[in-house]
Amino acid sequence: MDRKRTRAALTLGAASATLGTALALIAVALPAQRLPFNVYSVDDGLPATQIWSVVEDRRGFLWVATSWGLARFDGSSFSTLSVPEGLPSPIVRTVLEDPSGELWIGTSAGLARYDGHRLISYRGRPELDAEIWAAALDRHGQAWFGTESGLVVATRPGFRRYGRADGLPGDFIYSLLAASDGSLWLGTRGDGVARCMPGVGGELGECRALGAAEGLGGPI
Repeated sequence: MDRKRTRAALTLGAASATLGTALALIAVALPAQRLPFNVYSVDDGLPATQIWSVVEDRRGFLWVATSWGLARFDGSSFSTLSVPEGLPSPIVRTVLEDPSGELWIGTSAGLARYDGHRLISYRGRPELDAEIWAAALDRHGQAWFGTESGLVVATRPGFRRYGRADGLPGDFIYSLLAASDGSLWLGTRGDGVARCMPGVGGELGECRALGAAEGLGGPI
């Protein structure tokens, strides 16, 4: 009886090995699938080919931040917002859609807001007199902006800026990430990373700087 079971197990194992070899040979024989790509350039209506970020809004439009304006792609063609339409600068670094559907546009010369009809520039505001590099929306629906001179939040009264004096590891905020636990991660230029907990009203609560002591391999 044991001899029959052993023979059956050996037969099943040989069959499995043969099937595995056959599937491997089929996989090798099949040609690699090539994904379809469409390449868009200035010939297709893009204002520039240097792209800083891309965002899809709630209506399905793609907004492309370029070095010569903000382009909107509707699936077939591009239209552009730039300095003639009211942007502080043609160099657009980042785009953020807020809960109301309005777009916050960070440029190399400050911030602008677009409601779909009108473009409002905040150039000249002392809190925003800097290049905008990043943007993120926290769990309270507040828009935060990383600039070369601090972290800025948009509040109902206006704007508020935080920096090294407020406990941040540095003033140059290069990147932002709003995490699922409600925290806001800040990437600085050369001063490490910080994890902060935004509060309502633009408050910045607990903020912990992370660097080489916490395991980072080097300056960020």
